[in-house]
Amino acid sequence: LEPLLELLRSVEIQSYKNIDLLISDDGDKYDLRAEISRALPNLKFRVVKGPRKNLPANRQNIIDNARTEL
Repeated sequence: LEPLLELLRSVEIQSYKNIDLLISDDGDKYDLRAEISRALPNLKFRVVKGPRKNLPANRQNIIDNARTEL
């Protein structure tokens, strides 16, 4: 979990703020939404839950849930 939080801290300090930050969660070890919100309360993000499959399926899940044009 800590490597993800470190990455998200880097995203949070970026000067460009017009992003649609999606985090794909295909696990059940952590409540990612709660853990991230607790560690980074000002970060705007969405967690997209999905079944544990593989990287291509996980990536497609994110693409399908994006609100911006890719």
